[in-house]
Amino acid sequence: MVSKSIDRIELESPLVALLMPPDPERLGWKVSYYTGIAFHNQTVVVRVSGLRRTIHYYIPENLKRLTNPLRREVENFLRLVNPEPLSVDQLEEVLSSGRRIADEALSYIKGLHDFVVIESYSNYAAPTFKSLDVDVVIAVAPGKVALFKGEDYRKATSLYFNMKSPWLITTEDILPLLKPIKIVEFGPKGIEGVFDLVAQVVEASSSL
Repeated sequence: MVSKSIDRIELESPLVALLMPPDPERLGWKVSYYTGIAFHNQTVVVRVSGLRRTIHYYIPENLKRLTNPLRREVENFLRLVNPEPLSVDQLEEVLSSGRRIADEALSYIKGLHDFVVIESYSNYAAPTFKSLDVDVVIAVAPGKVALFKGEDYRKATSLYFNMKSPWLITTEDILPLLKPIKIVEFGPKGIEGVFDLVAQVVEASSSL
């Protein structure tokens, strides 16, 4: 199955960060330390794509921590995109502005389509503020899909706004506060089973 879209692909994912683990030898071969390394210290490249331009950034100090083969691969890519250097301390500012740009891209895409799907990442409640403005939230877990009203999900997430942004709140914080409007269970099926599941979810969404 080939996915087709009329939208510019970079606007469908306007803020992207490439994370790569440092050389394990630098960690004394204690690979378990990877889980303790902050996001900012593993980010090597960032792409921010707005309606008018795309900018790439790279973090030299994180790039230097990679193994030689990985660093060479990243350097080959960087030659193609002419990135701007960025320090770890500057990264959060770029990510914050990138999320605002991502919301602009989302508003633009919503203006072109009647049906838009927004995918979050790393189990976070939402990737941006405007991505909370949805009709239905679909939470996917092993063997089960739960549907929630967008308004209920948005209100529950807003309880944390004074403490955290939605991309720092996990679904584990939010979902126990809500009652799903529909739950769909599924097993280890083939591709036909996946299509059946999607059809059930779409049918449930359209009946709200």
